[in-house]
Formats: sequence, C-alpha cells, structure tokens
Amino acid sequence: MMSKVCFADHWVYIRLKDRSGITVEQDKGRSKEGDIVDIRYADYEPSDMEKAEYAIVKVSGLTDGIISKYIQIWEAYDETTPNDVDQYLPKAYRKYKLKNNWVRNLSKGIFHQIINVSVINGNIRLKNDGDLALYEGKRKVYAALRPARKIYKYVEYAWQYWVRPAYAAVACADDSTSGEQICTVNKTSQDYDTLTLWEDAKDGDLVTATQIRTAELYDDDGDLDDGVSMSGATTSSSYYMKITAPSAERHDGTANSGATLAPTTAETGIDISSWHTIVEWIEINPQEGTGETGVNFSARFLEGAIVRNCLIYSDGSSSVGNGFNVARDGHFEVYNNIVYGFRVTKYTRGSCVSGSYAPDVAIFYNNTFYGCWNGIANITTAGLYTLKNNIVNEMDAIYYDGETFNANSTNNITETANAEMDWGVQADTGTADATEANKLHDADNNFLTTIKLGMIVKNTTDTTFSYVTAIVDDGELTLNDDIMADTETFIIWTNYVSDVAFETAGSDFHLAGIGLAVDGGADLGTTDEVNIDIDGRDRDAEADTWDMGADEFVAAPPEPPETPVTRRRIMTF
Repeated sequence: MMSKVCFADHWVYIRLKDRSGITVEQDKGRSKEGDIVDIRYADYEPSDMEKAEYAIVKVSGLTDGIISKYIQIWEAYDETTPNDVDQYLPKAYRKYKLKNNWVRNLSKGIFHQIINVSVINGNIRLKNDGDLALYEGKRKVYAALRPARKIYKYVEYAWQYWVRPAYAAVACADDSTSGEQICTVNKTSQDYDTLTLWEDAKDGDLVTATQIRTAELYDDDGDLDDGVSMSGATTSSSYYMKITAPSAERHDGTANSGATLAPTTAETGIDISSWHTIVEWIEINPQEGTGETGVNFSARFLEGAIVRNCLIYSDGSSSVGNGFNVARDGHFEVYNNIVYGFRVTKYTRGSCVSGSYAPDVAIFYNNTFYGCWNGIANITTAGLYTLKNNIVNEMDAIYYDGETFNANSTNNITETANAEMDWGVQADTGTADATEANKLHDADNNFLTTIKLGMIVKNTTDTTFSYVTAIVDDGELTLNDDIMADTETFIIWTNYVSDVAFETAGSDFHLAGIGLAVDGGADLGTTDEVNIDIDGRDRDAEADTWDMGADEFVAAPPEPPETPVTRRRIMTF
C-alpha cells in the first residue's frame, strides 16, 4: 500500500539529551537523544514550553508511513507471555533515532530553515543493542545519584512548607516546587499541543520533585487526534501523572460535549504503564482502523492506575477495538465511566472490556457498558475482577465471559439471566420443598428479608437460571422461568436481571428514572472519588441511595405551586 503524501509541512520535535529512568521499565518510557517525540502539522506556532524542551524542525515531504515509522515504540517479541495476549514488550521509547552528529548541530527552539524529508531519512537509523547498553549504563548512574537528590529535595520541601501554603498550584514551567503542576493541552495559548509532548516533557521523578503533574485537556482546537503512552514516570500514590479536563471543558455525560481525544493513527487512546496514573473527565473516541482501544493497561506489575468519569466510545463504521484492554498484570480501578459502541465480530476485539491477561486487582465500579460485541470478556483467571454496580446492557454476543469474577462482586445488572452470571455475593441458598410452575418454594427461608426483585436464581441441581419477578412471602418466590422442582437446590445471587431505561438508548446513557438500576446499587464509600457520578454529583454528600451505572438519577424538582392571587377589598367612606 502506497503511503499518502502530506503536502503540508510538519513540525518535528526532537529530544536533544538522554532522559534516564530509575528502574529499567521507567527508562524504557523516557525519550533519548535523537528520538523524534512527535510530528505535527505545521499550522500553528509551537508554544514557549515546547521551544524550551525540544529542537523543533519544520520538515517538508513527510508521508503518513514515514511519520508512523519514526515515532513508533521499539518493541520486542516476548516468548514468556501467554499466546492469547499481546506478546510484544517495549525495549525503548523509539525504534529509530537521529544520528548524534546531526542532532548535536541543533539547539532547543525552532530551527531556522525548512528542511526536506530526505535530510531526515539520511540522518536516521535503527537503534541497536549498543544503544540499549548505553541507556542502561546511564540509568544505573542516575538511579545511584537519586538518594542525594531526594535528601536535598526533602530539605528544600521542609523550608518551603514553613514559608508558603502547602501543596499550592504550580506553573507548568516549574518542575521543582512541591504541589500540583498544571499544564494546558490543545488550548489557545497552550503549554503543549499534544498529550504526547506533555507526557514526554513531564514524566520524570515525581517523587523526588514532590509533584503531581496534571495535563488539562481543552477542545479549543477541536478533537485532539493524538494518542498517548503514559510511561516512564517515577511515581507514588501521592505524586503521579494525571490527565483531566478543567470544569468548563468537561463533557455532560454525552458524546461530543467536552474535551475529546480522538486518535487517528495511534492504536490506543491512552496506554497506561506508569504507576498511579489518573485519567478522568475526558472523552476518548478511537477512530476507524485496526485494533483501536480506548484505554490499555499495558505495564507488568502496574500499580494504582485509575480511570474515572470518562466517556469511551466508538462511532465509526468499523467500530473496532475495545473500550478497555487489560494487556498485563497489575492493579487498576475503573469508576463511573460510560463505554459503548465497540462492535466487531472477533473474539478479542469489540469488547467494552477485554481482559486477556490476569491482573492482580481489577476493580470496575458503577460503570455503564452498552452496545459492544462483548461486554466484559476473555477473563483468563478466576476471582481477580471485582464488579459492583455496573450496567452491562445490549451486547451482541457475550455479557460476561471467561472465568468467574471475584466473590465480592455484587449489584450488577443485565437484561438476561444465564450461566455468565454464576458468581458474586450470594443472597440466599436452600432446597426447594414443592413443585409449581415458575415458582420457588422453601418454607424454611426468609425471602422477604434476603431477596429483592430481579435477583438471579440458579438451580444448582441442573444448572439452569432465572430471576425473581415477585416475592410472595418468606417461603415463596415467583420466577420468570420454570426452573425449580421439589428437592432441587438453588443459589440466589445479588446480581440482577432487568431492562434498563436510558434517556436515549445508544447515545444518552443517563438513567430515565425507572427500573431496578435506580436505587439498586451498593454504597461503595468515597475512596478515590468513586462516589462522584458521570455528571459530578457526589452521591455521599447528597445522601443518595446509590444507583447502578455511571449516572445517579436525580428526579426533577416538582413545579412550585401557583401563587394564589390575593384580592384586596378597597373600603371607601
């Protein structure tokens, strides 16, 4: 296939010095001398932050194929990885590098003339094992010197603590003052044009810097057509990288209403390798192609990553890829997101969540999953995914697929009862003591106390399923299907079957105010802002009875009564 020629000039962003990581994995995520970090259409003036970070060269004659080639990550095949998951692991930030003798003639800022792509092609090469050895040697020196830097930083922090308010907002250019550093992306008078440039510039040692580094995504220039790999940062639960949208740029719970990441060339909207990364309040809309995914959890031993309050959807004619993809082990949490539209008739594609690798901890709370080929699919190891308060609705093929979910899973809802729901918290167990069509009789039970409408019933004698449509009394339930007979045993799960009414099915997934999803959730507390719904409503502060799904339904206030007209009698004398 011939590469498309892009007649417009491009800005080519070049790293001039090696940036070392502390661990081997972090080092792989940091750019090195001669790496081309990003390539963008030259239809804007690079920002002061970008000029201070990179050599920026305007290049003519680039094609789509050349651009993809020169910004690709260097990955290598890993035979130890199971065959059913991605077997390619990163070796370095980029596969190609510009030659040292050419790069060292550059300086930070904009190069003074336009160059032809032939100059780049003649001064670039594949990286080799010698490059990796050099990077590793520098990494070891950097890691050895880190304790001294940390001691200095702690002394500096102690001084700052007494002379200024703690944890104040920090300007984007300030990489040393403790606090939350805010950088703007895709904004008029922005700090960075893309998330890739921001991430590469800021993925340093955040623990020593005692900083949270936040990218605020705007939509001033329309959807951002850039995917980003979150890799290389040294982080902790207190100091981490975050992608968010400021309040005025946040979506309203529906597509195309807020700051949007819509990658056209990257296979993933956001690939998360850096520990403790937070992604929140943005829209992610992967465009058509092969294998596009909204969010990919890709690092071995990933710790503490959180994705919350995002819209992740596919609306192209191919609708490929997955909403979330679990490509490696680790610990991650997914709260209050709406995911829909990932439809492709292939086992490992077209899932709202594809769990092709065994995580250590995977938490999915109060998400709305709708209209994918599969719901939560390809789970390879039992008991590792904990699902609570999720809506999984209108899947083409599979709702819950693979091994069983964690025994603490509860209060999830779908519109069909089958063997896929054979897991979670048990509401009741027992043995039927009578036979009647569409009934479950157990005179020794306490159904009025333990059971709610819609709960899933499993006949454990013959492995058939139904759900509760009426609670007659403590010893009798009405079921949707005729599955129980005298002496047969049963389990009733705290997951539910019911249709879910949305404001506009397929596009607006706010609850319409009817059905079991309303007030049907479990109270999950306030850790990591799980209590904040897709619209920013605080379920805890508002004393709400929790709903299932990302939206907390709030009834419109009643119309105020009409003020009666008081007629005054005028007395005359």
